[in-house]
Amino acid sequence: MCFDRAAGAYDTTRRAVRPEAIEALAEEFSDCSSVLELGVGTGRLAVPLIDRGIQVVGVDLSRKMLDQGRAKGLERLVLGDVCRLPFRPKSIDAVLAVHVLHLIERLQDALLEVGATARKKFVSIVDRFEPSAQSMTWAYGQAIRARGVPTAMRWVQPELGIAMIVPPRRFETLVRYEERESADAALAALERRTWAITWDVPDDVHRSVLAELSSRFAGRTATLTCKVELLSWDAADLTPEALQRVHQ
Repeated sequence: MCFDRAAGAYDTTRRAVRPEAIEALAEEFSDCSSVLELGVGTGRLAVPLIDRGIQVVGVDLSRKMLDQGRAKGLERLVLGDVCRLPFRPKSIDAVLAVHVLHLIERLQDALLEVGATARKKFVSIVDRFEPSAQSMTWAYGQAIRARGVPTAMRWVQPELGIAMIVPPRRFETLVRYEERESADAALAALERRTWAITWDVPDDVHRSVLAELSSRFAGRTATLTCKVELLSWDAADLTPEALQRVHQ
């Protein structure tokens, strides 16, 4: 899933990265001389990690997203596919994947590449919103799936599914906070197809779903509780045998 279409507005249309996440990642990578970020995008994580002395190289399918990262000063960037990483085996201490695994169609292939490339660990950050049924993107996803339409969101929080198959070495809640979501603002963002979940949806289905959600939620404001969680796996545990239960 290439994010060229979103590059220009990506940073202004996504939630800010929580400082607690950056600090926890910097601590987690304190024993690593090199970190590879999958789907590095505009560098929203890579830039603050580099500022804390972490050596980060990023890979992404989107040339335009990488251009945004270079404009922020990122230098070690690679245009490439996370399912075919252009790195030697065991050449990177750690691999980081945040807000990207749910977009990867061949998830098992990507994880096998991670296990082959990382010497020490595989790390991810997950945002979990509760109650999820009041989130507009969740409701949109449910509505289009009910219509039999696939979306760019291949999986729902695959990190948690991977943790059930391969137990992580570290699974920690970093921070809890509340966020108020205006249904009208979220519906407007969906109408503009701001988020990747909307990109593969045919126009007629998109309009039908928006009409349904508007009738259900327009004018409302939901209060969502968010948990930001860090998961870290030992790279040695990401074997082909362990990952064979991860569906393609």
